[in-house]
Amino acid sequence: MTRPLPSTGSPSVPVRPPADDLPTFDPSEFLLFFRKNWGRIARVVALFVAIGVVHALLTPSEFTSDVRYMPELKGRSAGGASQLSSLAGLAGINLDNVTGGDAEAVRPDLYPSILQSTPFLIHLMKQPVTDPETGKPVSVGAYLQAKQAKTLMGRMGTVIGASGGEERLPNDKNLARAIHLSRAQELIVEELLGRVQSAFDKKTGLISISVKMPDRFVAASVAQLSTNYLTDYVTSYRTEKARQQAQFLGERVADAKRRYQSAGYALQNYKDRNRNSFLNVARLDADRLQSEFKLAESVYNELSRQLEQAKVKVQEETPIFKELTPPQIPNKRSEPKRTVMVLVYAFLGLVAGTGWVFLRKQK
Repeated sequence: MTRPLPSTGSPSVPVRPPADDLPTFDPSEFLLFFRKNWGRIARVVALFVAIGVVHALLTPSEFTSDVRYMPELKGRSAGGASQLSSLAGLAGINLDNVTGGDAEAVRPDLYPSILQSTPFLIHLMKQPVTDPETGKPVSVGAYLQAKQAKTLMGRMGTVIGASGGEERLPNDKNLARAIHLSRAQELIVEELLGRVQSAFDKKTGLISISVKMPDRFVAASVAQLSTNYLTDYVTSYRTEKARQQAQFLGERVADAKRRYQSAGYALQNYKDRNRNSFLNVARLDADRLQSEFKLAESVYNELSRQLEQAKVKVQEETPIFKELTPPQIPNKRSEPKRTVMVLVYAFLGLVAGTGWVFLRKQK
């Protein structure tokens, strides 16, 4: 009689089920499932397609206008500066300290941030455009607010904004320059933030501005307004210090001119009254008046020279913007993509119909 072998105490190894018991995917069964239930699945797909068509037709059209231009990436060339220096040298003006300014006060890669700032959006909200329905000028904010009022979400936002009422600011001088917007204005600013897009291409150095609006003429108009704001902002920033210096020197030149004319009149008047005088006191007064006249003349000439330098510097610091593609009135809508929307709804209907029929079969 054979005795059983003693147990070694090792854990038992799980026995794998036969290969026939593993779940497998049979394409023929999948096709057979569709062949038997294609009518129900087709009805669900048709329902989703109908919903997609209605959604596509009710979605308002959007038009996009693009602007591309080349900013001044670097300061003017040394050749241009030397030409200005040589021309100014003929007039006795020294521009050695003028052409060494910082021409890159605002880098072009920061330009898109300017068009995403709240002050720009508030400025754009107040700019006039022509309403395509009435043909009358209306602000961008009022135009978008009228478009929002036609949608459900826009009506809800208007009601929420109106329910808050007008909030009175406290009498605090620290809030004098703070931005205060109502709820309705915040909705317009948020919408403009998504409608006006800007980008800087580091490879080509081009600035692109893209504006999306419900009307193609309004889109082109807002694109031009955005370009004007950006160029004016950068120009003002780059030339602000030079313009302030030119204004200050202009005021000093006007004062020096009055002093120079007054000193000249006093000197000539004294000479006329003491033409035949041989007194030493008269000569001392004449010498004093002559010194004051020469000092006033020297100060006036020096300030005039500095004023001319400051005017040249303002021109030197003014950046150059060259439009590569001006705002174009689009003829085709950019949104919605109705064909894509219907195809997406058809795919969702196919998935939903297949799942619905499969779950019914499992019950």
